[in-house]
Amino acid sequence: MLNKLGGSESDLGQNSPQPKSGLGRNSSKGRPKSDPKPSIDPSDLIDPPIVPQTAAQQNRKKNHKAVSMPEGFAIQADMAKWYAEQPEFTLDMEAATAQWRDAMLSKQRKYVDWPAAWRNGMRNANKWALERGSRSPAAANQRMGASNGDYGPPEEYR
Repeated sequence: MLNKLGGSESDLGQNSPQPKSGLGRNSSKGRPKSDPKPSIDPSDLIDPPIVPQTAAQQNRKKNHKAVSMPEGFAIQADMAKWYAEQPEFTLDMEAATAQWRDAMLSKQRKYVDWPAAWRNGMRNANKWALERGSRSPAAANQRMGASNGDYGPPEEYR
């Protein structure tokens, strides 16, 4: 039987324009082959076998949860002794601790070991004070632009 274009129906696919891409065509190779299924043989496993833990090991893991700063966190005797043993520390321990405590509370920090966090905070506070070139506790705790209470014009303009 002839179609309207003068060719047979079997020629219809031959004369029609072909897309340039191979999308939608069946390839002669067929479907790509997938990786073989993983083995379930226990000797092929990469992970080491699970070893039961002792009660002490399980408790140690439970105690490593970070918590907020304890109520009434204060400098203990061993912490004060550690601070006094640091030769490069120049800041007042109480003032630096108060500033550190406020920063930790305002940022809602959580730590596993608060005394260790305090030691780290004291190291940083003293390091930053030295970097600013300030050795006096009053200058280290004074914020930039703080005033002495005299809000008038500079003395040279009076």
